[in-house]
Amino acid sequence: MIGSHLAVLGTALLLIAFTAPAARANHIDTAQVTQLTCDSFTITLSASALNPGQNYEIDFAVSVTDTCATPGTANYSIPFTAPSSGTFTTMLTETFPPQPCPLTFSETVTLVGENTIPIIWPNSHTMDTIICPTPTPTPTPCSPCPTSSIQSNFNGTAIPAGNTIWFNAHIKANGIPSSGATINFSCSTITSSAFSATVPNGVIIFSPNASCATTTFSNNTWTTTVPISGSDEIFLTGLAFPVTAGLPGGGISPVWSGIFSSSVPGVSVQWQWGAAVYTCWPAAPGVYNMLNVKPTHQNACNINNGDHAGTPQTKAFQCVTGGATGGGGSNFTGSWSGTVSTGQLCVQH
Repeated sequence: MIGSHLAVLGTALLLIAFTAPAARANHIDTAQVTQLTCDSFTITLSASALNPGQNYEIDFAVSVTDTCATPGTANYSIPFTAPSSGTFTTMLTETFPPQPCPLTFSETVTLVGENTIPIIWPNSHTMDTIICPTPTPTPTPCSPCPTSSIQSNFNGTAIPAGNTIWFNAHIKANGIPSSGATINFSCSTITSSAFSATVPNGVIIFSPNASCATTTFSNNTWTTTVPISGSDEIFLTGLAFPVTAGLPGGGISPVWSGIFSSSVPGVSVQWQWGAAVYTCWPAAPGVYNMLNVKPTHQNACNINNGDHAGTPQTKAFQCVTGGATGGGGSNFTGSWSGTVSTGQLCVQH
């Protein structure tokens, strides 16, 4: 049960141990996690001063605050009849899948009996720490479809540390049927003698229901939805690359590679990329969705200007300067590389 509610940490789990309340009729004596491993916990619960033969219930809830998932609570109900001794003890063990995420672990225990009010175990506790190994992620296999690559040269302007290079790519598609199609771009990297980087995936959806183009970023994927008619430039994917050590002017010729596939046969694309240097790019989570990237050169929803696809529309980010493949000014995408045609794309559903 707990596996459906908890996402469990790979680095630090918190173990709760409670202090006993003052003695009284129908009370809980023990509510303590006695064993905690990387994939299970055991809790011991006991109550005493019970009325023999009376029906009781121990309600047990584990609450979790997890930095990698939505917080959750797992609830348990343990009904029992008080034995002649007036004391009841039970031990509960639950398992869960370990995850490499920081976790706060806490619990509440309530004793409920016939004609008695709920007695809640106090939440004072101490903490221990257990270190769990981080699971080795299973790599996602790349598509068997062929790789497409484009090499382009940076210009002679040096790029100081602290600036950000906005790598962006766009396509033009042919062979899209009237029923629509989806183009995927995956396993994408940018490599050079000076640096290398992994690029977010790109998904372009040609929809007969779309009247204009939009783009969003989620789960390391740029998703752009466009009408069947498309555009001469459709944003494919983008990467903000922080320059941590200055890059020299000239002598850098990055190669951008990735794998295209289509949901239907007969589709081909031509693609290009550019790289512009920005001086005020914030290092903040969720910054990609703050950019308001222009999804197409023409017919972008709620955007009516001549900016190229891939241009950040949020004015606060338009602090472009010379360097990479751009000359600064109003060149927000950098100058384009040469065009590479893929031929008909590999089909993957």
